[in-house]
Amino acid sequence: LTNVPIGIKIKQKRSDRTKRRRNGMRIDYEKYLMREPELDVSQRDFEKNGVPRTTLYRALHGNAKPETVGKIAKVLKVDVSEIVE
Repeated sequence: LTNVPIGIKIKQKRSDRTKRRRNGMRIDYEKYLMREPELDVSQRDFEKNGVPRTTLYRALHGNAKPETVGKIAKVLKVDVSEIVE
């Protein structure tokens, strides 16, 4: 990296990017599904609290930042530990 001229971007290897993404948290999908109908929560409720649809999907099926999981728990009115795998 020391010999790279200024202004040139270096692409990360794909393996580096996937490693970085796997460091997040994952919401337990079954626990989420059990809690959601009780509160009659809609996608709009999540969006009002700063959780777009794609972010919610990623948290349920992949991983998410701890701050995002906290926002989801706030909408569901539960503690974070109750919905995290």
